[in-house]
Amino acid sequence: MFNPFLPLVFLLSGSFLAYAMGRAENLYQKKYLAAVTALMFFCIALILQIILAVQIWDSGSINFYIMDTLLRMDALAVFLALIALILGTIVCLYSVSYMQHDKGQEYYY
Repeated sequence: MFNPFLPLVFLLSGSFLAYAMGRAENLYQKKYLAAVTALMFFCIALILQIILAVQIWDSGSINFYIMDTLLRMDALAVFLALIALILGTIVCLYSVSYMQHDKGQEYYY
């Protein structure tokens, strides 16, 4: 069993890396670096959340600490997190085609 905080860590680190790749797009004239980076981290977080969902649905709720705060993750919390990650991934996929002809694509992600 891994830490339930891990999908959130991937989303936060992916947002910083997508920003950096957006800046690198401008320097190296490579298209879709930021979009691929954002989509990759969304997919990794979604896979981790699915693994976590299977663990929680099998064993019940999970208690974990972030600093001194006790957090409890149950089936409803996992379901809502899955819905949010699925919608975020769909939006990221759609935005790649939507921003295809825009000149400010490197600033979007």
